[in-house]
Order: sequence, then structure tokens, then C-alpha cells
Amino acid sequence: MKIEHLEYILEIANCKSITKAASSLHMAQPALSVILSNIETEMGFPIFQRYSYGVIPTEHGQKIIDEIPVILDIYYNWKLSADTQTEVFGTIDIAAVWICCSYFLPKIQLQLRKKYPRLQVNSQELSSSQLLEQIRLGKNEFAIGILSSSASQELYIKTVLKNCTIPWEITPLYQDALVLIMGKENPYFHQNTIIEQEIFEKLTLVTFTSADRTYDILLNNKYFQFAQMVKVGSAEQIISLVANSDMVALMPASLISMHPYTQANCIKGFPIKALENERITHWLLHKPINRLTSVERIVLDEIKDSYAPNPA
Repeated sequence: MKIEHLEYILEIANCKSITKAASSLHMAQPALSVILSNIETEMGFPIFQRYSYGVIPTEHGQKIIDEIPVILDIYYNWKLSADTQTEVFGTIDIAAVWICCSYFLPKIQLQLRKKYPRLQVNSQELSSSQLLEQIRLGKNEFAIGILSSSASQELYIKTVLKNCTIPWEITPLYQDALVLIMGKENPYFHQNTIIEQEIFEKLTLVTFTSADRTYDILLNNKYFQFAQMVKVGSAEQIISLVANSDMVALMPASLISMHPYTQANCIKGFPIKALENERITHWLLHKPINRLTSVERIVLDEIKDSYAPNPA
């Protein structure tokens, strides 16, 4: 049995169909069926029970399937260790939404540049919808976005990606809170309390011209009834308006610790009572581990290990 045969078994289990797995693996279905039969002969028992509608793991097969990810992880760690003894080089493209691209990724890019001078890691700032389209078209190796705790958002991402020729995995990177930010010109700036609903009705909210789905979902909540709403084109415009007027904005809490305006005491973040238990997740989209090159695996590990707020 070869190591890729374990990957084939896992793909068949994930797809619940030999035909679908063959398509995902870019193989002919008869060839995959023959390989599976040979593996089962070698093992001495069937791994899958075949039915007209697909396949279901047998009891022994399920035990193998449960252990395959562990075996593959050990194998690829060995392989990665051997590969990194030689010089790492190449180009990796990462698409990310604005806060991730501006405040999280630069530190990771710098660390990778120091460790691997011949490795070029490029970042591109995109909206959530643009980011998913880039991934769907196969134009980036990785993508980093922000996802609300709403189940509909994860379903939205999975729906967009379901027609990709390569399956993509979603890995959580960082849990963030959502806060209301305001500047010194706002009459509520000097109060140190949780923002109550009645205050919203006296405030002007500034947001994106084409709002991110995270904020669309939250702003459609009846709880958020602002006096009026102003839309602008970029995050920096939003922050500048908040710092120099009485307007407010909904932003991830991590931004407050990282933006220069915070050190200058021009903006401050306030927790929102309705969102005390609400969290938004910074997530990473990537190909399955067993489909990553050794260089992509290095970048993935660096992102997972180093992704955190970097104070201004």
C-alpha cells in the first residue's frame, strides 16, 4: 500500500461515493475502484460496503478511516522536516480582508522573509465576496477572512466553494469581539460603560459602501437602530471619520489595540450589551493538508502559529 492510497480511502469516505471521490481526485472511476479492491484484498477485509447510492464504511473500515489523518499528519511532518533541510523558495499568494491584510499579515510576511529569504509571500486586500471568488477560481493558495458566529455565514462560504474542483478547508485562527468605536468628538466618549440600545438611536453609524456580510447580518438585527447611516469606501476613511467627528462604527476589537489612533487616544472601543457573547472568527481557507506542497505547509504553519493581534 502507498501513502496516496490512504488519501484515496479518506476521499472516498468524505465523498461517500467512489465516483465522486474519483472526480475530486481527477482519476477515472474504474481505476479508483481497482485500487480500492486491491487495498481491501491486501488488508484482508472490506473497508466499504457498496450500495447503489454510494458507500458506507464497514466497522473495520471506520477504524482505519479514523486513524488515517493521524498517519498522514505524521508522514507529512516527516516529509516537511526533510524538505526544509534544503532551501525554501517560491511564491505564495494570500487573499485577505482589509483588517487581516493591513494588521495581521505583515508580521507573518516579515517572519517568513527572515526565515526564508527566497520565499515571496504576497498579500492582496479583497472584500469577502471577492476573496471567495479568487479561491473558487484557484488564484490564491490561501485566504483569510472574518466570519460571524452566524451559522448562515459558514453555510454561505461552503455554498460558494462547493463547486471548486479542489475541496477547501476552513481553519479558525482567532476569536475576536465586535465593539462600537467612537472618537473624542462624540459626547459618549468619556463614559466607561457597556453601550445600551437606547444610545444607538442618537448615533450616526459610518460603514462600508458595500458592507461585509458579517456587518450586513448584524446591522439587519432589530437591535441596531441608529439615527442614520453613512457609507464610505474604505476602512481608513471610516476610522478617520470616527476619530474626527461624532460618528461611530462597528469594528473588530483587535483593531483597537493595533491602530495608531488608539495610541493617540483618538478612538476608543466600547462593548455592546447585545453582543456580549457574540464573537467573530478570523478564518483561514486552504487546501486539505495532504494536498499542500511542502512550501505551502510551511506558510500554513506560520500563519496558524503567529496569527494574533500585533499592538501598534
